[in-house]
Amino acid sequence: MRFVPFLLLFVAPAGSYSQLYLDASANLPDNGAKGQSMDVRAADLDGDGDLDIVLANEFQANTWLRNQGDETFSNASAGAMSSTVHDSEDVAIADFNDDGDLDLVFCSEDDVNLGTVNVHEYYLGNGAGAFVPA
Repeated sequence: MRFVPFLLLFVAPAGSYSQLYLDASANLPDNGAKGQSMDVRAADLDGDGDLDIVLANEFQANTWLRNQGDETFSNASAGAMSSTVHDSEDVAIADFNDDGDLDLVFCSEDDVNLGTVNVHEYYLGNGAGAFVPA
């Protein structure tokens, strides 16, 4: 059997492309931490079936963006978690205390500039969007 090499070319008109995503950034509220968000996670924190967004922020309060179910988000941080500023680098979301509700852990790199060192935040969730420090 003899193999014969061949070349198959696909030609597309110049300037045409296929957009693979829709930029929906305008649907996110300003969280006041421009350029300081270090980590992001998505999970349904309030039990409504929509994925919410949690941001770990460096030298700003951490942020919970609640999914409104219509492709928009609102800042639900106030009253849901501490507004204390730390050098948060990472966020983990899981049911850490095994009660069936998602909890939050924010890990700080260091807070030397804020007068503290390695302050981590652990919040117990109630499944409806309320969190209390553990």
